[in-house]
Amino acid sequence: MTKVLIIEDEDSIRENIAELLEIEEFEVETAINGIQGLQQAKKSIPDLILCDVMMPKLDGYEVLTELRKQPETANIPFIFLTAKGERSDLRQGMNLGADDYLTKPCSSKELLEAIVARLQRTAQQQEQIKQLERYDQLTGLLNLQALETEGYLQQAIAKRDKQKNLVPFLLLGLDRFKRVNEAIGYPNGDLILQQLAQRLNQFIQSIEGTIIARLNGDEFGIILPPVAQTSEVEDLTQSLLNLVSEPFNINGKRIPVTTTIGVAFYPYASTLEELRRQAGIAMGEAKKLGRNRSQIYSRPLFGFDRSQQFQLISDFRQAWEHQQLKVYYQPRIDLRRRKIVGVGTAIYWYHPQLGVISQAQISDLMAESGLTLTLSEWMLKTAVKQAQIWQNSRLSLDVAVPFPESLFTDQNMIQKLINLCQEFGNNPSSLELEIDADLIARAKNLNAIAAQLINIKQMKIKIIISQFNLEHTTISYLGELSIDSIKLDSRLLQTLSPKSTVIDLIASIAKRLKLKVIADGVETDEQLILLKKQKCDQAQQVSLVSASELQSLLRK
Repeated sequence: MTKVLIIEDEDSIRENIAELLEIEEFEVETAINGIQGLQQAKKSIPDLILCDVMMPKLDGYEVLTELRKQPETANIPFIFLTAKGERSDLRQGMNLGADDYLTKPCSSKELLEAIVARLQRTAQQQEQIKQLERYDQLTGLLNLQALETEGYLQQAIAKRDKQKNLVPFLLLGLDRFKRVNEAIGYPNGDLILQQLAQRLNQFIQSIEGTIIARLNGDEFGIILPPVAQTSEVEDLTQSLLNLVSEPFNINGKRIPVTTTIGVAFYPYASTLEELRRQAGIAMGEAKKLGRNRSQIYSRPLFGFDRSQQFQLISDFRQAWEHQQLKVYYQPRIDLRRRKIVGVGTAIYWYHPQLGVISQAQISDLMAESGLTLTLSEWMLKTAVKQAQIWQNSRLSLDVAVPFPESLFTDQNMIQKLINLCQEFGNNPSSLELEIDADLIARAKNLNAIAAQLINIKQMKIKIIISQFNLEHTTISYLGELSIDSIKLDSRLLQTLSPKSTVIDLIASIAKRLKLKVIADGVETDEQLILLKKQKCDQAQQVSLVSASELQSLLRK
């Protein structure tokens, strides 16, 4: 039942409105003044508020102002109902964020129409947010989050029988698409992705039970209905290769593009994550053979290729013990001034056989080798020392360091930070600690989290909530925490386009909470331009540079 809060100091008006709404089957709560109404709104979080303007102690304008300050009440639809009908009164209410303004006396019909219209608009906005969470904004296909969380793989598994026991997963990656983007421009590259999505949608219509999603920039995932043998997929993948290789018509020009496909099967991989991993390995092998082809994942001779992972973990520990790991930095650019104003901090490892190891792999290796706490403390100490060197060189840079849960929950954490800053004579105001948004979202003891953040802030250290995604905008107490900035999940950049609204929506919410917005994983000037338009303050580049290389960049 829809809950409406009526804040009105005149008994007869309040009671009449309440009776009307109850007849229309609304759940009604009432308050006799602004102070009581504010308390009631925070306590019960109604679906809509009707509020008088002229009230003792706290008037309607003040009630609305206070509600809009609090994250949990900031988006409640709010309608003024008042005898103050001057144009200036209307403008004042709307400027404060009111959704409608009704002048007394008004008819029951006018009141109900205003309430229904506002509730419908709110429902549409909530549905829009759900769609943004579920669909890729560029192509209209399902996104990775929807593929992972909505049980599509489980649905395909449930359709297996004794004959058809294998569920195929296809990973499509466009060949050298970065070069295509550079040659024709990213807007035209987006048009190719949109046309490709249309082709894929048309293709799968003939195969009942097929699911397709855009996983990231130029990669698509397809879950097919169960098959009896792996060979049954070969004809289908060849048809897909032919489908993609047909040139795309972009602004009167025919642009040739090819794809490479990796294939994996359930139950040889039991989770979507493992299917993606195996299909990714197969796609990598196919690209080595010349691209524009498909490859089915084959299990290594000695079983699952976990032996290679175990060797990599061993190599990682040895690299740490032999001081082969380095702390590198990712430049952070102020989007308004186009100037480097800070850096992110990351571990750089060059493997003698495999080359530079990705940040995602290093994060996994830290966890699997049991070195997360040790390396996080080392990285923090190295960054603080380097920050002091930069300060002594009159370089004003914020230095952001990952601050994992193992460090955040350490009982001696505050004293360690104090000792670290004292050791290097560092001004803590240049230090930023990055705390994962999931740690905040799943917190069972919010008071403990809030207290720890306050302790850090009292040292003048800044706090960034990192890996921030659309789902984290629902953290109702975000505005109550002692934080300075949010850093967007780098995966959000995969759907960045002039038409996408996810980043703009998150940034708008952050601005309302007076938080700085930092984009992560930026690679191109086009992205910088779009991020500025979508209300981001800073952008952290994906490239890693040493401290000396960074100083050279700053001198240019």
